[in-house]
Amino acid sequence: MARFYLDEQIEADLTALLIQYGHDALHTHDAGNDGAPDTRQLLFAANSGRILVTLNRIVRCPPSFPPPFPRKREYGFKHG
Repeated sequence: MARFYLDEQIEADLTALLIQYGHDALHTHDAGNDGAPDTRQLLFAANSGRILVTLNRIVRCPPSFPPPFPRKREYGFKHG
């Protein structure tokens, strides 16, 4: 079972479908976060242990938000 947080661009009907398939799903509207900035949506998802589902291509993390995994260069991989 996965825990999802669906951003406002995602149809709310998907929340019910995910729940039907045994997942824990929460829509932005149900969380009371309609119209909140992307960074707030990301932080809400992270703080509640949920996967953010969004149609946004780029979500800029606030400077205080740690990356979820080490960067490639920390493993000695070359970028490119």
